[in-house]
Amino acid sequence: MADVLYRKYRPHTFAEIKGQSVTVSILKQAVATDKLSHAFLFSGPRGTGKTSTARVLAKAANCLHLKKDGDVCGECAVCKEIDNGSFPDLVEIDAASNRGIDEVRLLKEQVNFLPVRGKRKVYIIDEVHMMTKEAFNALLKLLEEPPTHAIFILATTEIHKVPITILSRVQRYDFMLAEQLELSAKLKMIADNEQVEVEDLVWDLIFQFSQGSFRDAETLLMKIMQLKSADGKVSVAEAESVLGVAPTTEVTSIAEALLRGHSVQEVMRTLNDFSSRGGNLVYLAKQIASHIRQGLVEEKEPISKRLSQVLNMLISIQSEAKFIDDVRMLWDVGLLKVFSELQPQMKGGGDAPKSDIPSQKGNMPSHSVKKTQVEQQPVQVSSSEVVQAGGQWEKFLLVARKVDLKLWTCLQGAIYDHERNVVVVPGSYAFEELQKDTMRGKLDKAANQIFGATISGIEMSKNAIMGESSNAELVESIL
Repeated sequence: MADVLYRKYRPHTFAEIKGQSVTVSILKQAVATDKLSHAFLFSGPRGTGKTSTARVLAKAANCLHLKKDGDVCGECAVCKEIDNGSFPDLVEIDAASNRGIDEVRLLKEQVNFLPVRGKRKVYIIDEVHMMTKEAFNALLKLLEEPPTHAIFILATTEIHKVPITILSRVQRYDFMLAEQLELSAKLKMIADNEQVEVEDLVWDLIFQFSQGSFRDAETLLMKIMQLKSADGKVSVAEAESVLGVAPTTEVTSIAEALLRGHSVQEVMRTLNDFSSRGGNLVYLAKQIASHIRQGLVEEKEPISKRLSQVLNMLISIQSEAKFIDDVRMLWDVGLLKVFSELQPQMKGGGDAPKSDIPSQKGNMPSHSVKKTQVEQQPVQVSSSEVVQAGGQWEKFLLVARKVDLKLWTCLQGAIYDHERNVVVVPGSYAFEELQKDTMRGKLDKAANQIFGATISGIEMSKNAIMGESSNAELVESIL
């Protein structure tokens, strides 16, 4: 079976390492002058070449025909053995699965043995931040008084989890995500070697999806290359279908609908079509946010409260997506909030109808209740139907979010009737979800923390009004 691209095209010399020019220059100089430190720490995002650089450094410490500039020859027995994983003096340890003090104690016993084949014995400890506190303490002693023949190279994606006592005893090098030109150049080289012709715009798509990670980019390229036609070509349309990217016209259409207050049903139909084609809803949020940002940079889009609300929704979708299985629900809740706020503008920009609604910030007496626009309170209820219990509902929502993100999304737009101890939800989807035993248990758990009792019942709003249609119907159309 053929190697995956990120392994097949892994750097084998300092010259092949891309995107880390400063780090490579310092390491080569240290090798050339024979002033290598006993311990290094490589930190940075995934796929930036930390482990590959560590292996090249291990080669440089043992290469039999080192070049004058400090780079490895790549041809001697040591270089070849390190490449194929058979060099006995290179030990790679995965700290994620060997994170305890016993493993470090074993390492302390083995490190005193002299190298078998090379000049230096090199230990690469990957994901070092996963080690336990006791293991770090044991490693600390080893880094303080290492044997002269040993070199330690630690690698981590979460530098903030590494104790300061460890950081003070190593040479730290921060690895950066690749620039677009560097990443695209390597991908083009790989495509040429694999005899695949790829349209130039595909490189932009891969860079946006990989966010500068070489490994992620090479994995995506391998996926895209599976679609090559008989003549060995891959088009932008084919790449978009693999990545789940929305066409520019679709992105522009949704952005305009969100910013100009078009029909929410129009947006939902577009989202339905996009999702049914296998589109990536998380990346769609990023595409739309980038489109809006570009409009701001080019001064084509004026700054407004509406724009801020839309951007907040798009950012929330991207940040919350990893915590929930159904990304569509995040879109639905976000759209409900945005279009609720934009309701007056959707009807031509006139004043919104007014109604006597109790303040949601507190349990106010009836004589102090002020008229509030529907824009601020999309669900219309009478004063006898709901009391917000002195701001407790906001606290309840915060607890619900910690208990379960799906529970929190179902409660968006809901009202708590304090007198009857009932939650009134704005649509059938949330109503059905909250009726489920598992979700009801989580709801009661949150309620006990804030209200000191379980919720007596769940009801669906029958009189929620937004313009000419009810809010309940709107939520149902969204969810």
